Amino acid sequence: RATCKVAATVDERPDVASLRTQLDAAHRGVNDVKYQFSPTVNLQSAIATTTTNTGASPNTTWNVQAILSVPLWDGGARYGNLRAAHADESMAEQKLEAQRRTAIIQVEQARRGVTVAEDRRRVAAAARDLAAETDRLVRLSYQEGRGTSLELITAAQSLRESEIQLALRDFELVKARVLAVLALASCPW
Repeated sequence: RATCKVAATVDERPDVASLRTQLDAAHRGVNDVKYQFSPTVNLQSAIATTTTNTGASPNTTWNVQAILSVPLWDGGARYGNLRAAHADESMAEQKLEAQRRTAIIQVEQARRGVTVAEDRRRVAAAARDLAAETDRLVRLSYQEGRGTSLELITAAQSLRESEIQLALRDFELVKARVLAVLALASCPW
């Protein structure tokens, strides 16, 4: 938790945030194509000087030009670019929505994994407690001469197996909790 920052929502996950940035870029691409339909103005300025006196014009001249360009027809290139930009924007929206859904599913699966791991650990703890009680009763029965050594060995083996299962369930619970934290985390690696 010190290395990875946990996001408050799915929208703050790095993969979703990256696709949202791509959607913004695609939207700006649509606007860029729309700006191609507007008229443009070009301004130019030039200054020239000469040391020769011609008498007809001054030694220093300044020329200023303004050119207004109105796009009338370009063979449909701008309309094609506009359609392509809209298609890019639509694809970016679809990628973002698909990634958001995937992220929501991953978060819910991680949370469900924690719940399942807690339930499995609880069942394993109850099974271990039952195996311990069975082992205790078999030992008492053996001490009183009513049980066999085979029953004693079987009860002890069952207790060891249930303790191993409990240890595995503890590990699975820790793993599920880590995965649940990482499902909404932003890690630098």
